[in-house]
Amino acid sequence: PANYLAPISRALFAIAIAPPSSPYDIILARCRPRVSRSSIAGSDWHTLDFGDIEKELAAKLTDDDISQVLLHIDAGNKVKRLRLT
Repeated sequence: PANYLAPISRALFAIAIAPPSSPYDIILARCRPRVSRSSIAGSDWHTLDFGDIEKELAAKLTDDDISQVLLHIDAGNKVKRLRLT
């Protein structure tokens, strides 16, 4: 992974360059685990801290953006600590 980026920035970048092919992909992702993980986002997600991103970008994030990050990294199974500030 790109270790020079904060983990949350890697996840946002991975989502930005690989959007779902259809709106149904996001819905179906909630029903089944993804087989492969992005090598960009990484896999060590003990703590997910949205406070690590620049304030200018954080102010532009929507609920959908946050949802996509959480689904992409399988936060329900991997994240132990979530920080939104």
